[in-house]
Amino acid sequence: MNNKFRRSDASLWSILRTGTTAFVAVLMFALPVASNAQDTTASIRGKVLDMAGNPVGSASIVVEDLRSGVERNYSANNDGVFLATRLLPGGPYKVTVNGTKTIEVPSISLGDTYSLTINMQSDVMIEEIVTIGQAADLVEVASGPAATFNIQDLENSVSFSRDISDVYGIDPRLMIDADED
Repeated sequence: MNNKFRRSDASLWSILRTGTTAFVAVLMFALPVASNAQDTTASIRGKVLDMAGNPVGSASIVVEDLRSGVERNYSANNDGVFLATRLLPGGPYKVTVNGTKTIEVPSISLGDTYSLTINMQSDVMIEEIVTIGQAADLVEVASGPAATFNIQDLENSVSFSRDISDVYGIDPRLMIDADED
């Protein structure tokens, strides 16, 4: 009798241990998802480079939400990298570096980190070329032998019986058979 209880106790512990292990495994997968669901902001991670492509350390960065006008000040580290956190999703945002270079970020998604590289080189002057054109008169040309009859041709043609075959008879490539059988 003792052996029966020992076997059932062992199987009960085995079931409990398996159930607990499964519960812990499900809990381990569910907790990171639940913690990510609580994220209600977005971020901008940027890198500031000078004209030669070297990082600009200690650059002053201002991030402005153009919807509300709220400005936040940040500073780049020695590698020229900055991280603007706790931004409202959406946009647009205006990012200004050292009060001289401005870039607009159109939109940031919820929980997203927008990656931005800012080159401090001056904008290159582009020569503007303006081209003025006029449309040519369009002439309808059919490929191969064909005839085109417009409304003026139909109205100005001589026809005693108001028969369309009189107009088609103008084209020598057409043969009109007047016999009605």
